[in-house]
Amino acid sequence: MRESGSVRPETFAIVRDRYTRGLRNTAFKQRPCDFAGRKARELKGHLAFSAEDQLKVLTDMRLEDLNGENERLLNECRVEMYVLGNAAPADVALIAGSVADQLEVPVEPKALPLRAEAK
Repeated sequence: MRESGSVRPETFAIVRDRYTRGLRNTAFKQRPCDFAGRKARELKGHLAFSAEDQLKVLTDMRLEDLNGENERLLNECRVEMYVLGNAAPADVALIAGSVADQLEVPVEPKALPLRAEAK
């Protein structure tokens, strides 16, 4: 799973081109009422990045920027499972182990999140 981080240059070019066109349309070719609505939503949800900011970053992004991204994301990954139905605890442990093996993460986290329940 970690090795699948390589992106073909053709795929990167296609995705980047289409996403850039979508952002340009959003940022510069909206009707005034749609523009006002988008800006109002951005002000309310101030944690989101505007289309203009995303476009600036996207124009500077290169394929090399994505190298090692899977590794970076999965290094501190934690998998939580919610098993519903007729499953024995041993079966759940096997499923969790196989998922953790594929992602190459430990089954037990190093530290629990702030609001999680301890065992």
